[in-house]
Amino acid sequence: MQIHRIRGRDLNDALARAQRLHGADALVLTQERVPGGVTVAVTEARGRRSEGRSADTPARIPGMEGVERAMRRAGCSGGLIAEILRRVRESGARGAYALDLAARELSTRVGIAPSPRIPRGGSGEGATNAIAFVGPTGVGKTTTIAKLSTRLVQAGRRIGLVNLDCQRAAAGVELAEHGKLLQVPVDDARDGAELATILDRSRHLDLVLVDTTGRSPRDAQVLEAMGRQLAGPKCYLVASATTAESVLDEVAAGFGRLAPEALVVTKLDETARPAPILEFASRSRLPVTFLCDGQELAGHLHRPTPDHFADLFLRGRLA
Repeated sequence: MQIHRIRGRDLNDALARAQRLHGADALVLTQERVPGGVTVAVTEARGRRSEGRSADTPARIPGMEGVERAMRRAGCSGGLIAEILRRVRESGARGAYALDLAARELSTRVGIAPSPRIPRGGSGEGATNAIAFVGPTGVGKTTTIAKLSTRLVQAGRRIGLVNLDCQRAAAGVELAEHGKLLQVPVDDARDGAELATILDRSRHLDLVLVDTTGRSPRDAQVLEAMGRQLAGPKCYLVASATTAESVLDEVAAGFGRLAPEALVVTKLDETARPAPILEFASRSRLPVTFLCDGQELAGHLHRPTPDHFADLFLRGRLA
């Protein structure tokens, strides 16, 4: 199989050039953003229609094999693949344009949460603006808080950090060290009453970020107690892209007791199959607020865009 690389100003331009050079049957294997444009890798399709095809079997539209291959590599479910292929077939998109149509369809599958509202000057007489990050053990809650707090301080916001994970000493140490680096207040809260006291005296801050204990989604009693502790802050659910697909629905059911408003997707750099976590977000109707793809505090926290979702569904990673 001979692979050709075509460069264009943007994706549509690259696809149009690929079609002119290699015909409408060209299969798009990959697309990659490069300085000044986009490069697509294509191969000329051969022998897609078998001699023994039944008259009842719909003909394969040129380009659909590339769409299906890309989605399977990213870990998309059979149901989602079938739906996207049906939409490609119904649209009449052929060749390189089939991937473009699939990207547009997939980019709208997951909701995007509004950017956290952070009024300057604190809340005055109202409740303190606070966000609690909840989720299973080891998904990256503390690291996400470190990334977000770094960005907020760089933007000139006054923030505070609270450690509600008093059962794990390392979490408190990590948060305290990060707070010292940023020169922001860090408090420990052993229960909901202490958290409420801390938030009450933090009204002068623009935002307080609360780190919580990692819990099993099956531990209903503990999660209900945590829900009572977090009666004040709004909650963001943190979930790792490496989480087994069979576990994700348990995460939704267990942490749904805390009424999370949005989803933070972490560890995208540790998997080539991120589609299950995105399908989970779509299925649970949780809009995504942040995407994390590494350990760097400054560069590995992203506000999602439709293009990000298309890249994850079709390329298995962020561009």
